[in-house]
Amino acid sequence: MAFATHTGRGGRCWYTRSADWMYRLLLESLLGLRLEVDRLYIEPCLPEHSSGFKVHYRFRETVYHIGVTRVQEVGVVMA
Repeated sequence: MAFATHTGRGGRCWYTRSADWMYRLLLESLLGLRLEVDRLYIEPCLPEHSSGFKVHYRFRETVYHIGVTRVQEVGVVMA
């Protein structure tokens, strides 16, 4: 039996964790950003209709400005 003061509170933890997993899914699976120890690997898996993306990635005290652009002739070029 649920008490009126606790109604609707059961899902908050679930919603917060699902946002974390969605963020990680986008970074790692779609954008291909993967951090292993002190190395950042970029292996994007962009849909064909996507022209690219830009991301500002902070690791410790450094901010990296990463731009990935799809070029039809050669695939994907990172700048």
